[in-house]
Amino acid sequence: MKNKLRRLLPRKGDAYIDTLISIFVIIIFLAVIIIVLPVFIKKFHLDMFADQVSSFIAVSGGTENLDVEKLAEEMGVSLDSYEIVVSPETVCLPDADNPERIQLTGLYTVNVYSTAYIGLGGIVDSIPIELSSSARGRSEVYWKDMEGITPSGG
Repeated sequence: MKNKLRRLLPRKGDAYIDTLISIFVIIIFLAVIIIVLPVFIKKFHLDMFADQVSSFIAVSGGTENLDVEKLAEEMGVSLDSYEIVVSPETVCLPDADNPERIQLTGLYTVNVYSTAYIGLGGIVDSIPIELSSSARGRSEVYWKDMEGITPSGG
């Protein structure tokens, strides 16, 4: 009985080599995931930051009290630059070039830009990857022009 079982077992060592190659491929795959995953996490944080800024503009009705750098620091997001683009047909107070107050249902887009670096552990120092995110929104505030109104005495 034991002789029959011994004949079934491989004696060449092919299974050992296949196992080592499989383990090597799995380790390389995990290393690539560990190197690339922080870029995806940074992109996710950048998307959330753009949505947060867009929500702030929608609720406050403009960029009057918005400090993007401070908000980025609080959220732990590193920014290279940002821009807030207001749609040309949107009414802004005091003027269209300075969107401090965006009128009700005014369209705008928040664009944020950042750079992530991938290092390959001594092979290549770091590879810069440009990341960008944008969020669109509409103002939810109606701004009333207060110039023609005088306070009533009473």
